[in-house]
Amino acid sequence: MEHVTEQQLTRRQSTVWRALRAAAPQTIPVLAGYFVLGMGYGIYVQSLGLPVWMPMLMGTVVYGGSLEFVLASLLLSAFSPFSAFLMALMIQARHLFYGLAMLERYKGYGLRSFYMIFAMSDETFSITCSAEPPEGVDRGWFMFFITLLDQFYWVASAGLGAVVGSVLPFSTEGVDFVMTAMFTVIFLNQWEKDEQHYSALIGLAAPLACLVVFGSSSFLLPSMGCILILLLVLRKPIEKAEGTEAEKSGEEELFHLCGSLCTVNDVLARDVALHDPQKGDVICFKRCGAYAATEGMAMFLSRELPQVLICKTDGKIEKLRDQMETYLFHVSATT
Repeated sequence: MEHVTEQQLTRRQSTVWRALRAAAPQTIPVLAGYFVLGMGYGIYVQSLGLPVWMPMLMGTVVYGGSLEFVLASLLLSAFSPFSAFLMALMIQARHLFYGLAMLERYKGYGLRSFYMIFAMSDETFSITCSAEPPEGVDRGWFMFFITLLDQFYWVASAGLGAVVGSVLPFSTEGVDFVMTAMFTVIFLNQWEKDEQHYSALIGLAAPLACLVVFGSSSFLLPSMGCILILLLVLRKPIEKAEGTEAEKSGEEELFHLCGSLCTVNDVLARDVALHDPQKGDVICFKRCGAYAATEGMAMFLSRELPQVLICKTDGKIEKLRDQMETYLFHVSATT
């Protein structure tokens, strides 16, 4: 059993407290959004006649945002676990890619990693993916508290909405339209953000066609299936069209700059805004300190040694070394 001294315990508490204080300001925008949406969710669940504790329970166990709105109505419909599974998969499929993107960032934090993976919402992902802890703040605790605070905001807001909904002096009939309004706003925001609308048009056309063919009582599953198939079949044309639109608009995109080493740690920079990068482009790293290309494993993979340039105080550029092939060194060593 590990023996923890009083000094170690104090230091650990100080580390945790510093991380909490650093994480809290990062989550203020999430609090503002979750408060409004969570209140609406709690009132919506109450309008369905479900118990007052149900929003907090689903916010704690499910924590799926828009999925929770759908699940609330599914609890009152016919028992169909397969349909519920497919619907949840379609709505939350984006989290599969969130998880892959955060594998390295969440590695090595013990039980905290499991919780951060479970509670990774859209908003939490956007913060933890970009926010950096201040100097002297533990990164693991910093990301943990961002995740914990975000979920707390949602659960507390949903619970408050449920309490308010249970004591409202007027009828809440029709408040379930909040779910339709929410998805409409999400759709419109996505429509305005994208240059091309092929995916959105597929999402509109497929349900309308299935509604005509299968009727209002059983069109949901065929719609999701049609959308999935069409997106898979038309993925390359859509991606090509998106690339063409981006080139026409001249907008910058975010890239991760990686080296040629056979390791996932060979990442030079993350989320760098670039416009149509091509082979042969020159990338300049300013204020990089002493750790230049000459400090690394120059002979690894027999890759070329780059030029070494310095900028003098008068602004003039001086070349210290030209570009060199490294395979020549290996040839001379074996002959």
